[in-house]
Formats: sequence, C-alpha cells, structure tokens
Amino acid sequence: MKVFESGVYRPPMHGYSLLLRVTENCPWNKCHFCMLYKGTQFRTRPNNIILDEIDNIGYIKDSILSHVKDGRLDMDSLNREYAALRTIEEKECYAMVFNWIANNGMESIFLQDGNTMVLKTNRLLEILERIRLRLPELRIIASYGRADTLCLKSAEEFKELREAGLNMMHCGYETGSAETLKLINKGFTVEQELEAGHKLKNAGITMNLFYMPGNGGRSGCIRNAAETARVVNDIEPEYVRLRSFVLKEGTILREMERRGDFVNCTENEKVEELRTFLESLRSLNTTIVSDHIINLLDVHGLVKTDKGKMLGLIDGYLALPEDIQREYQLARRRFYINTPTDMEQLGAGERSYIKRTADSISDKNEWESLMRSYLEHMI
Repeated sequence: MKVFESGVYRPPMHGYSLLLRVTENCPWNKCHFCMLYKGTQFRTRPNNIILDEIDNIGYIKDSILSHVKDGRLDMDSLNREYAALRTIEEKECYAMVFNWIANNGMESIFLQDGNTMVLKTNRLLEILERIRLRLPELRIIASYGRADTLCLKSAEEFKELREAGLNMMHCGYETGSAETLKLINKGFTVEQELEAGHKLKNAGITMNLFYMPGNGGRSGCIRNAAETARVVNDIEPEYVRLRSFVLKEGTILREMERRGDFVNCTENEKVEELRTFLESLRSLNTTIVSDHIINLLDVHGLVKTDKGKMLGLIDGYLALPEDIQREYQLARRRFYINTPTDMEQLGAGERSYIKRTADSISDKNEWESLMRSYLEHMI
C-alpha cells in the first residue's frame, strides 16, 4: 500500500504543498496561548519509515505523471486509477500528491510537525537526500523551527542542511519582547531569537518570522511592537508573517484573564500595535505578509518600498467612524470581505445584516466578545 503520514498543522502558504510527518506533535507544548497539540505526546518517527514514505510519494507522483497526454493530465484515466484504490488512506495520499502537482507546480514540501529541527542533523540530511532523489522537482523544502532548537545547531550544520536542500524555515517567534516571551511561556529568549535568525540568514535559508500582535495584552502593546521591531531590524528576515493574537478557551492566558492578571486587546488595539511595529522598522528588504483570516487588515508589502502604503491602510481604517469600523470587523469575521473598501461590494442583504447586528450591540465588551467568538473558530 503506497501511503505516507501527514499531520494536521502547517503554515497557510503550504496549503498545496506536500506534507510529510517527520516528527509528531510539539516537543515544547507549553505555550500559554496555544491549544494545537494539547493532550498529545511528542515523538520522532523512525528514519526507515520516513524514507519508505518518501519513496511512496515518488511512486504516486510517477503514477500520476504517467497520465499526462499532450502536456495535460488525463482526468478520465486519473479518476479511474483513483477509484481503484482500496482504502481511504490511499485515496487521501493520492489526492495530496495530485494537488501538489496540479496546484503547487510540484514546488514545495513541508516537513511536519511542530519542530522538525529537533532531529539530529545526520538524520535530517538522510531525509533530505531521499527527498531530493525521489522528488527532484521541488524548489522549496520547509520546516518549523524553534529558536532554542535552531541555536543548538552549528553554522556548519546549517550549511550542510542548506546544501542538502532545506531552504525555508518558519519560526514562531510571536514577539521580540523578553517580558512577553515570559508571559506566553514561549520557552526561549530574545538572545536565542537573534542567534537563530542570524544562523539562518548566514546559511542562506529563507526565514519566515511569525509575529503575533496583541499577545502581550493591553498593557504590553507599545513594548511588544517596539521590541519586536528591534529584533526584526537586527535580523532582517525575508518575511514577517502576521498572526494576530487570539485568546482561546482552555489556555493559561484565558485563565489569567479570568483572574484579572491579563487584559486582552481589542481588535483596534491589535491594529494600533501593528502600526507601531511597522513605524519602528528601518528600510528593510523584509516582506510583511498577512496570510491568515485572523488578521483584521490585509497588511502586506516590502518594508523598503511599501511601508507608507501599509501605514496608510492602517490609518485609513483607524480614521473610520466607530460604527463603520464595527461593520467592517463583522463583515471580515463573517468571511464576506478582505479590505474596508470591499464594504461597497456587499449585497443589500449582507449589508443589512451587518448593520443590524452592529447597531444592536452597544456594550463594547459584548462586541469584543462577539468578535472573539468568531476568531476562536479560525485557529
């Protein structure tokens, strides 16, 4: 049976990437804001199994590509082959490889789960060698990597990994503030963030640094923005990917909020923090990316050339009357629109519902609670 194991979680940009589970769950699993891996145990998967599964991916790829006629996939013959597969697992694996070919252009693979870089370098090199052998079409091999784990590898090890094909790392820094790192129990320090970032940059591995506006709470917004900007200015990662903070039920920060030890930011306070962060950035060759629905505003662009445009988008939103801000927030959380200017494109029924709902809630805390109820289902 030609199958391979995939986990659940991956960055949004890897929606059509191949997903290969190299480790299971998260080795830290203690962040005060996260529920992704709660109740699970971290395990590494044996290399011999992983290598066999890479071979299986290669087999499925070759089988699908054998159905190319006149430069196009023959969907009739592909559907017959798919229907003949015996198990749901085989069909799921076949479908992922097909989507990788048809929608990703065979560009990328993401090695799961939460921190594949915990593996010893010789194990990673063996995996990368097999990937390159069986899937030579790949242009991106990516993984999650925690700052503290990355610090354990030497500059020479990073060079070896890059030469073997590992060329993209997704790093959940969340913040560059030492105080906020302690608050959210991230498990590493600002100094480790800087060291890990520079090791990736020096090795030529593309860095996606994740920043979470709002995770320091209301009292920490200015500090969070300024100190995260300081880290980004120092490292100059290729990408900063925005993940606005969502306070989820079941987390320690939610319990802290109930005790009065943490005050959650409003939607607008997170936007204002993001503005302070952007304003504090130097002229960098860093691209800001908003690629998740939890972000209220679709702020994106190269800092060096598009900083004014990004700040203008934020300022335009903040200048809106409060009732229009609310209407936009609800429309965004209902998946109707992506930007404030899209409000004009809403149908009469959608606009009526949005306005009626926004007008019916006068209490600000009740409104923020409604917005949070939508956000909790998005992450």
